Amino acid sequence: MIEVFEKAFRLKENRNWECIAVAVDLHGTVFVPTYSESLAKEFYPHAKECLQLLTKKKDVLMYMYTCSHFRDRVSTSSYLRLHDIAMYIEAHEVMDKMEVKNNEFQDFVDKPYFNVLLDDKAGFDPDRDWVALLKYLKERQ
Repeated sequence: MIEVFEKAFRLKENRNWECIAVAVDLHGTVFVPTYSESLAKEFYPHAKECLQLLTKKKDVLMYMYTCSHFRDRVSTSSYLRLHDIAMYIEAHEVMDKMEVKNNEFQDFVDKPYFNVLLDDKAGFDPDRDWVALLKYLKERQ
């Protein structure tokens, strides 16, 4: 996981970008899944602190990479803000800020843009990777 962040930050520097985009899955990555209609609120260990540190970084924009309904994303966004975590509800909000546009080489209709993906379905292990990411972020401060 650390290597992915390192690569993203190197690319940002090499291309003189202002920030990177981090797509964040919620259930099974940030929160322990409830497998019900109730809003998941139990953070995995170290997830909250990592997301707080990423929120403080001016060169990182995060958005929810989830299949949750819009109303649930809004509720989750409010819950995250209570914990000092800023995460956009939709990918296009980050893509607009970064001025990422469709062109003759890329089309973001089916796959949104991101530099880093935090998702259990993509190999992120919340029991292992939050610990490593926390150490990395503290070293980069």
